[in-house]
Amino acid sequence: MEDIAQVRAKRARIDAIVDARLRAGNFRHEVAGFVPRGAKNILDYGFGDGSLLLWLRREKHCTGLYGVEVDPGAIQAVDGLYDRTWLVDLNREDAHLGPEYEGFFSHILMPMSLEHTYDPWFVLKKMNRYLAPGGSIIVEVPNAQSWECAYRLLTGDFPYVSGGTWDFSHIRWYTLKSLADLGHVCGFRLTSYDLLFPGQVDLEAVRARESITSLELPPRELQSSCPRIRLEFPVDIKEVYPLLLAHVLIARLEKVREPEDHEPTARQGYLESYRVSFRNPAEGVSGLIPHPICPPLAEAVRGKAQDLLARGVS
Repeated sequence: MEDIAQVRAKRARIDAIVDARLRAGNFRHEVAGFVPRGAKNILDYGFGDGSLLLWLRREKHCTGLYGVEVDPGAIQAVDGLYDRTWLVDLNREDAHLGPEYEGFFSHILMPMSLEHTYDPWFVLKKMNRYLAPGGSIIVEVPNAQSWECAYRLLTGDFPYVSGGTWDFSHIRWYTLKSLADLGHVCGFRLTSYDLLFPGQVDLEAVRARESITSLELPPRELQSSCPRIRLEFPVDIKEVYPLLLAHVLIARLEKVREPEDHEPTARQGYLESYRVSFRNPAEGVSGLIPHPICPPLAEAVRGKAQDLLARGVS
């Protein structure tokens, strides 16, 4: 049992880590907001400096803190502050947390990590195994649907930089629709989301507009001085317009079933068959164009989709 001096020393370490992140101005308040007060058994996938879970312990009295990292320095920095940590790369087929942690966690936090993950479908199926029934994954990713991504692509710019949306280590890109689609393959349902904007945005003015059928890049709501590009849409995009203004997505993926397998993602129409069998609730205007299925795979995709529908995976 810890004595008073040990408890005080631990509190001081927690305060130092959390307060340093708060002073830096980049604490993940929005991710933390998805975790209820007093939650137990939370796993942070890629916990970095450890501040997110330690803030949840300090401010929301959460207990049972666990973390996965590939950086030995991060493991050492939170030694004695988490209930357990793993130095492991869960992208590997032979990497696991152990059977005693199956169905164990109430929440798994994945802030700014899925964009670094080569096979996110495989990793999320692993996470499904470790979540308790009804548990949730809280995902934070850069938003590939943002106006800036479209603007840069239209002007021929795909900048690899150190940090931020265009960090050179990002190997996957997501929209809200693709996050819901990813979750569906792995046994989750996207139940709620939040948006982060690069500055002040007057969303009330957006809501007051009767309809929106065009988009200016950059949007006038952001008051940018960049030359403008105007895009016309064949439908009203008012419902999805805020998604075009946001640069970061945060989504809750709730566990609703076990995945059909826990294997690395297969080829030959595996992902396409899920998309065809599932009407995505976040599809927006993307339903105007067909699924990008390679013609030689069309028959295999339809067969797999029919099998999924017969098993109630929709």
